Amino acid sequence: MFEKIKKVIQEDLQRRYEQLEERFLIFEQNLYGRLYDRLENLENQLDQISEILRQNITRNKAEAAANLQTETQKTKKEPKGNKNTATKEENIQSDDLQKLAGLGSMMEKKLHAEGVYTFRQLANLTDTELEKLNAKIPGMKIRYERYEWKKAARELI
Repeated sequence: MFEKIKKVIQEDLQRRYEQLEERFLIFEQNLYGRLYDRLENLENQLDQISEILRQNITRNKAEAAANLQTETQKTKKEPKGNKNTATKEENIQSDDLQKLAGLGSMMEKKLHAEGVYTFRQLANLTDTELEKLNAKIPGMKIRYERYEWKKAARELI
C-alpha cells in the first residue's frame, strides 16, 4: 500500500511539473513576443528619427549653400572701385566668441551671420534682441542664460 501511495504521489508530482513547465513555456513565449514587438517598435522609431535627422541635415546643407550663393551674389554686386564703402562687419573688430563657455564654432558662425561679433554686443543684448536672435538661432536664449554669457562677456570686455 505504501508503494501505491508513493506511485500516486510521484505521478501527481510529475503531472504538476509538466503543467508548470507548459505554463512556463507559454509565459516565456508571451514574454519574448512582447519584447520582440517592443524592440521592433523601437527600431521603427529609431529609423524615423534617423530619417528626420537626415532630412534636417540635407535641408540645412541646402540652406547653407543657398545662403552662400546669396552672399556671393551680393559681393559680386558691390562696387569694386570705391574703397570708402566699407561694410559694417569690416568696421567692427571681431572677438573670439568661443572663449565663452558653451559657445562653439557653429554658434559663433550663426551669431556672425546675425551681426553679433563682439563681447560688448553680447553683454548689451536687450530682452527683445535676445528673443529675435532666439527666433533665428534656436536654443540661443537657453544657452545665453544657462552659461551666463552676459556676465562672462562683460568680464571679457
